[in-house]
Amino acid sequence: MMNWVLLIIFQALFFIFPAWIANMFPVLLRKLPLPGSFPIHEKRFGKNKTRKWLISGWFWASLVLWIQSLLVKAGYLTEIALIDYSSISFVLYGFLFGVWALVWDLIESFVKRRMWIAPWWALFPRDQIDRVIWSLLFISLVFSISRAHIWALLIITPILHALTNVLWYMIWLKDVWW
Repeated sequence: MMNWVLLIIFQALFFIFPAWIANMFPVLLRKLPLPGSFPIHEKRFGKNKTRKWLISGWFWASLVLWIQSLLVKAGYLTEIALIDYSSISFVLYGFLFGVWALVWDLIESFVKRRMWIAPWWALFPRDQIDRVIWSLLFISLVFSISRAHIWALLIITPILHALTNVLWYMIWLKDVWW
């Protein structure tokens, strides 16, 4: 039983990893003066939602998918790969994993601005779980996973999100620990 549970957890984590990286890297890159660093619409979405943020999410999700495919093709992690990496478009899957999680974040930012909620204020655990739900919704256009994998992600995501936020705060990449 425990082996099955661990397998489901690792498969789910490996599957959703491109979306997590797409959500994580904009935080890590926000201080770099890259092109597109100006807000999409500061009044509606806040100053943190930039074109760089959306494009980097797509790029990093696509890159992670490509690296995952190399690992699987080399014979590593084949038992936890849910996707047939030999037959996917990294650009399309990167878009579905990366951009849609961030687009939902953009919509949330719009709603937060209307409710006068500060940009840095997290609505735990909804802010963490909805990214997984929206990523899964849009990736399900081309691929679906089992309910067990979905439940694993819904349980694990808030925990790992909180831990990475604390880490980014401790190494001064975030101003708040949440």
